[in-house]
Amino acid sequence: MRGSFARSSLVLLVLSLGGGAGGLACAPADDTTYLTQCSLPADQSKTITGRWSSNPVYISFRDGQFNTYEMGLIMDAADTWNQFYGTVAGFSIFDYGTRGYPRVTTRDKPISLCSNSLINASGQFTGSVTIYKQTAWPTTYAAAAIAITSNCSTTSAPVDKMYIAIMELNFQYFFASGKPLPDLTSIFTHEFGHLLGLDHSCAQTYDGNSKTHPPLCSSAGLSQDYYDAVMYPVVNFNVDGTGMKRRSLQTNDQGRANCLYGGNAL
Repeated sequence: MRGSFARSSLVLLVLSLGGGAGGLACAPADDTTYLTQCSLPADQSKTITGRWSSNPVYISFRDGQFNTYEMGLIMDAADTWNQFYGTVAGFSIFDYGTRGYPRVTTRDKPISLCSNSLINASGQFTGSVTIYKQTAWPTTYAAAAIAITSNCSTTSAPVDKMYIAIMELNFQYFFASGKPLPDLTSIFTHEFGHLLGLDHSCAQTYDGNSKTHPPLCSSAGLSQDYYDAVMYPVVNFNVDGTGMKRRSLQTNDQGRANCLYGGNAL
């Protein structure tokens, strides 16, 4: 199967002191009162990268790579999205098995991702999106990327259709002994947003090849909602690895997520 390929990552910004600029000093508080309508600001109009043709999205852990604690933190992130869509649309968006028996797979990372598919001709899942722990981070990836979600999609209107994806966690430069230990639930709350089809709320640098063209984070007068969002492209942590947690979907995350699935989708 041929289709377009996209790769999205979350980058760690290590701070020498606590706090940060642009409203990043502390994590937004939990809020279970969600937006229920699609809201796609004009300067984010292209930041929907695709969506799956059916739900829930099935995810699995590469067998033998994750311990029970790590899987629990990642499932916490999936449940953040499940709670949101359960409230606004009446369904869980992710299926990871159960807490007691998370779904695992022995499937290796595909050599050619876009030549495979998790979706059959009827648009239904026949497999699961695998999460991999990479203790040898690929040299083609930025070392500062904590995690990367890669997906393939076919052109469709009004939103492209995704048919396969994988998620990779950087265990060479993070989480290992002596390395920064950013909050794993925060990382995957962000990455699951990519998996569902959301690009960053804003961009650290301008990429002329990007199809999504999010506004620059440095743009004058950029909405505070973009800085607060789970889908902000950078997480801030101190040199010891501690720092801000982003576990709650904020206004910008919710509004754009409503454009993807449920009764208010595009």
